[in-house]
Parts: sequence; structure tokens; C-alpha cells
Amino acid sequence: MFADRPFDEDLLDDGAFDDGAFDDDPFGDGVPSGAASCRYVAAGSFAQDRTTTPGRFLPAADLTADGAGLIDQIRGYEDFKCWAAGQQARLAVAFEIRHREEHADDAAQDGPTQAAPSLLAAEDLGKKRPKEPSMGAAEQIALARGESPNRGGRLLGMSKALIKEMPHSLAALDTGQLNEERAMYVVKETACLSVDDRTAVDEELAADTGTFTGAGTRAVIAATRAAATRRDPRSVTQRQAMPRPSGQ
Repeated sequence: MFADRPFDEDLLDDGAFDDGAFDDDPFGDGVPSGAASCRYVAAGSFAQDRTTTPGRFLPAADLTADGAGLIDQIRGYEDFKCWAAGQQARLAVAFEIRHREEHADDAAQDGPTQAAPSLLAAEDLGKKRPKEPSMGAAEQIALARGESPNRGGRLLGMSKALIKEMPHSLAALDTGQLNEERAMYVVKETACLSVDDRTAVDEELAADTGTFTGAGTRAVIAATRAAATRRDPRSVTQRQAMPRPSGQ
């Protein structure tokens, strides 16, 4: 299903959620907990009505709470964003696999001749269009997320690396120890490693070690780079010595 190396380091050169995350119920009595909201969103209700605003699935902020309550809500929404990023990563990989399989079937039926690629309207995203080539998986994911095609490729690459090679980092994203940006740096800093070394670094850093808890972006990069260096110092040194494109 996956390429041998699903993530290209160059894709990143620019620049969960658990049941206890909302134990204090910062959103007030009678409002679903964060975990319940996650399960509600994950159930896919929004897929039936793509015009619905996110407020339909999440409790509104309680602006009458005291200072501690307001901070609890901010933390809760942040945890939810991290959890949602993990779900998007899983969905992106599943879509890329399905997209490739469907278009491989079409190519086998139609022969080697293909028409020029055509653009997709927003309402066509994710839909199979037999006999007619459509934009690639990364471009569709980018459009669905309101991102550039280049950014869509980086997000898909990160998703494939997390799911195939870095399950502990994916779990850290699910639980809010990493946000999407920091998960992307973890993937980038290990892109020069072999699959075995990357998996070992993933386990060292994120297997219930607490390395990422409360860590900022620079600390995450430093910890990941140090772990990668311990595994393969030559590859890390060579990567750091490589010239970077201008503007990065």
C-alpha cells in the first residue's frame, strides 16, 4: 500500500485526545464533554452536510467562566485541535490509498492514453470520476483543508510517515502532546533516517516518556534531532550540511 519511503524531507523545508481532557467540564452543565464531542465529530455527522458550521459539533465557549475556567476551555479546544489533526492524518492516508487504487483500475481499463488533467469543483472532492483524470490526492486534500497544493503534499507526507513508521508520535498528536506543526517537525527531523532508526527514535521520544509534554517547537526539534543523532550521526550531519533553497 505504501511506498518504501512515504515521506520526502523536502516536503517540509518551509517553514487526542483522551477521556480525561475535559474532566472538569469547563463548558458548563449539560454540555457534552470534550471526549464526547470528539466521538460525535468522529461519527461523521458533518459528512452529511458540508455547509454546517463547526459550532454544531462543539460546545460554544463559556465566556462567563472565571479565569481558570477560561484557561481550561482554551486548553480543551487546543487538545481537540490536536486530536482532529490526528484524525485528518488518518483520513488523508486512507483517501490517498483509495484514490490510487481507483485510478489504477481506471488506467488498466483505459490503456496508456490519458486526457489532460482537469480541475475539480469543490463539490467533486473525494468523488471518483471514471474515464476522466482528476487532480491528485494531495491536491484534493489541500483544497479540502483550504491549503496550497504544496502544503497539501507536505501534510500528506507527514500523515503517511506518522501512520506507517511513527505510531507513538501519532499518539502524541492524538493526546495533545504534539500539535500538527510540531508533529511535522518530528517527521522532518527523522526523514534522513532508515525506517528502523526512525521507528526507534519514535519509540524513544513518544512511548509514554513525556518528552513532548509542555515542550515548545524548539524543544521538540532539539529532542528529535538529538535522538536521531544518537541513532545515525552521519546521516544527521550530512542532512544539516546540505544547502537549503533560498528563502528557507
